[in-house]
Amino acid sequence: MRDLVKDFIQVSSYALKATFSKLGKVYLVFAFILLRLILQDTGMLGISAFGSIGGFVNYLVDVLVLSFVVQALRAVVIYGNPGKKSVQTSINTFFQSLLSTMFYLYIINLLVDMLVMGASQRGAFVVSFIVKLLTSALLEEVYIGNKHGFYAVSSSVKFVIDNPLTYGLISAIFILLESLLMMNLQGLGINTLITIIIIAVIRTFFCVIRGHIFKYTDEHPYRQRKFMRG
Repeated sequence: MRDLVKDFIQVSSYALKATFSKLGKVYLVFAFILLRLILQDTGMLGISAFGSIGGFVNYLVDVLVLSFVVQALRAVVIYGNPGKKSVQTSINTFFQSLLSTMFYLYIINLLVDMLVMGASQRGAFVVSFIVKLLTSALLEEVYIGNKHGFYAVSSSVKFVIDNPLTYGLISAIFILLESLLMMNLQGLGINTLITIIIIAVIRTFFCVIRGHIFKYTDEHPYRQRKFMRG
């Protein structure tokens, strides 16, 4: 257990240092995440009518915007630049892989909504939290692991289970923080746009730090990290 704590400190320290050193380069990540949140808030990306023409268009637009988010994250996390020169390749690089990957995620969320129908608010939150946690490495599996479709979803579940402290804990903190902030800020009557901007800032930070954690743990398995600690 002691070595697991040391491992958590090692990985988290690396990810935090890498993230803070690149804060000046995350503006494109923030801009595209903010755009996606605004579209979701205005209902333009509401996938409630998935079986209709409008729902399908919303799905395509969501994947389109997410392609830019992922390309910007890839530029920052892997190459250490803002991604200005590669932004035009976002659709060609990630649209197809995200199209199939997000389809499975939407199906899973649809099944979860059906499962918790009639359940208590707390029960629904717990189930939703678990699903979000297990699929939280989905974007990293796409832009770092080069996976897509159901394979990306299953790989995300496996990665989170295999890395409960180094990745799972950080991801759980983000999910809880975002959920609590959204409820509390709206409850306090904070302006919707301000709420969205705050959430976008937090999501940007955690997306980058999770990217660094994923990259580091993927390149350096636990045994290798243990050997590196001596």
